[in-house]
Amino acid sequence: MVLLLATFLAAVVLPAGASAAGRGRRAPLCLPRPGTTASDGFGQVWADDDSGDIWGCAYGHHRVHLLENLGDAPFEDFGVVAMGGRFVAAEGWAGDPDSGYVWDYICVFDVLDGHRLACFGSANGPRGYGGGPVGSMVVKPDGATAWIAEPNWNNVPNQVKYGADEVYVDDAHGYRMVASGTGIAAGSLALEGNRIYWVQDGAARFAAME
Repeated sequence: MVLLLATFLAAVVLPAGASAAGRGRRAPLCLPRPGTTASDGFGQVWADDDSGDIWGCAYGHHRVHLLENLGDAPFEDFGVVAMGGRFVAAEGWAGDPDSGYVWDYICVFDVLDGHRLACFGSANGPRGYGGGPVGSMVVKPDGATAWIAEPNWNNVPNQVKYGADEVYVDDAHGYRMVASGTGIAAGSLALEGNRIYWVQDGAARFAAME
């Protein structure tokens, strides 16, 4: 009798054709994987420099999203990638050494739905200054982003020339540069609450990031 009742309940609860094995096949596709470029408790991101693709997903969700493709430039690569909750900021660069055409930019993505929130580039970026190369970068769980752009001494016609390290913030108050100077340690950027910290001329400095 108990066996018959269990069989009946299973037939009522499970949809037609479903089984324990079927439920296993429907497990979320966003599972921890080797070769992850950045991750936290919300999800993960991984980049393929050969194809110029960067992918991301949120744990517990089925979709894996192609966040960006750098195109068919002769050389392309991803630099610094930082993640905070559902948001990821990725530095990408690509170009053609024969023509001298190069771009270096940062884009912020939502791994939950794959949407691009904003991009910041060098001379040909949609917001002008503040591209790269990036020394360090942080992202808050609300998508606010900060980074240190290092000096760029490449002789490339269409790139902004940085003569010093510069600290940039994009948050609820907008996009802005908060510090500049030759004494900024490019890899020193850190995030704590609503403040970013970096080292400049051997001393700790900070700025608000709301």
